Amino acid sequence: MYYSAHACGSKYGYAKTDARASQRDLGKGESEHVMFIAAVSTEKVHCVMPIPAPVSVNGLLFEYYCTHFLIPEVIRENKTYVVMDNAKPHLRNVLRAIFALHNLAVYFLSPHSPWLQPIEKIFNIAHVKCNMDVEHTRSSFIRNVIQVMECISPDECDACWRVTGWTRVCVRFM
Repeated sequence: MYYSAHACGSKYGYAKTDARASQRDLGKGESEHVMFIAAVSTEKVHCVMPIPAPVSVNGLLFEYYCTHFLIPEVIRENKTYVVMDNAKPHLRNVLRAIFALHNLAVYFLSPHSPWLQPIEKIFNIAHVKCNMDVEHTRSSFIRNVIQVMECISPDECDACWRVTGWTRVCVRFM
């Protein structure tokens, strides 16, 4: 079971623990943006891929991520389906065909339902663990976020699925 999404930010500032980490721009317009694509199962965070600005996540980039990172990981973990939100890059017909080619079912969340997205909970955990008023270079920021996301415990991952209600639903899908 996986869900893919992205989060952005470059220098973490202070925010509520239930808010997404946001980019801190000190008014100079100099902060360099970094986005992340990641997947989460009930056991761990998978396939964290940083996307430094000026690149943004579009259909082709997400297709590359799925074919080279996500699908091989899903197959390696013996999972049978992927859960995604309705972001435009996720809805490409070619992606549906690629998942079907690998015998993976794709389930889409209802539009405008961030409370059903386990990966958003993971990004919140990463935000809390990285939430320091510390200046980062782009490379140190990327290393820090990846390290934090890779160290998120299986209990935290499972809790993110449970709190969004997916553990009850997933029993029917398996």
